Amino acid sequence: MYQMLYTGVILCLCLTGLFKIYVSPKKHFQSLMLLSMAIFLSVFSGSRKPLVDRDYLGYTRWIDNIGSSFSDVVAQGKDIGFILIYKFSSIFSDGYILFFTLVSFLSILFKLKFSSTIFNGKFTLLIFFLIFSRFYLLHDFTQVRAGLAIALASYSIVFLMKYHKKKTYLFVLLAGLIHLSSLLLIVLYVIYGFIKNKRMFFFLLLALPLLGIFMGEGIKNILPLINSDRLNVYLNGEYMTEKVSLLTSYYLVRFFVFYFLMFICYSKLISEYKIYLFFTSLSLFFHAALSWNDAIALRTVEVIGLFDMVTLILPLMCLNNRSRLLYGFLIIIVGILFYMSTMKIVNPYESYIF
Repeated sequence: MYQMLYTGVILCLCLTGLFKIYVSPKKHFQSLMLLSMAIFLSVFSGSRKPLVDRDYLGYTRWIDNIGSSFSDVVAQGKDIGFILIYKFSSIFSDGYILFFTLVSFLSILFKLKFSSTIFNGKFTLLIFFLIFSRFYLLHDFTQVRAGLAIALASYSIVFLMKYHKKKTYLFVLLAGLIHLSSLLLIVLYVIYGFIKNKRMFFFLLLALPLLGIFMGEGIKNILPLINSDRLNVYLNGEYMTEKVSLLTSYYLVRFFVFYFLMFICYSKLISEYKIYLFFTSLSLFFHAALSWNDAIALRTVEVIGLFDMVTLILPLMCLNNRSRLLYGFLIIIVGILFYMSTMKIVNPYESYIF
């Protein structure tokens, strides 16, 4: 029964997409439709009961242990922005439904904004469908703090690409205040700026995913030397980890689409799009090189994850009309597979509202 509820959510999203394609409502009605969808998705996740996901009680215990004053929030020194969102929501409600709904709404809203900005409104629903399929249950049910921070950081990269520096600084600051790991995106963008015009750029992109397969053991020996408290939790046995398989739909789809783009479509892509290949090349590298520890591997890859979904759309830029139709259908199948694979991280759905 609970699987039908989760399945019903993705079916509603698919129906929304079909309505937009075949009815083609006016722009203001489209915006209202997408806003309504975001509200529904955020209420569905925000009104869940504590045992639906594994992190809910951890978040509430952490928040409850922080004092009520602003100085208490600052003094605890960890992800201040996330706590401030709770302090704001607590003005209207002392419970957690409004808080988790608000966090989820902001996360979904900025993912929608990201999807609509990437190609200037083209393929908006298809990009969001992939993002939703892979990250909705992961971000809006489980890793809610990271989910919002990643949405903000990814959106900031779009502004950086379009040279809107003030907006970039604002969203980078917001992302960092919610979850520091999201700032990895900014570091990677800076690296991209240094190497994008180098002759070896193409060959570096080709090599990185393959190098990751062979460098795992060396990285496993190096990481403990960093001596980070946040990292050590995943290395010293305090957090249960296991090896992650590379024979998953998530890894294999990205791997084959990436090399299709590199060998078939690279010369046809405008330079602006090659940053997505850079991010996916690194994503595949991290996925393979850190595969000995699923927590570190997947959490690192997730930081880049929204751009991975954009890369999966890029073949539509170089295929003919008939091939585009077939590939678009395959993308929908892939999205459903992504969504089904993330259903295993949640328990039977229970809600205070539904």
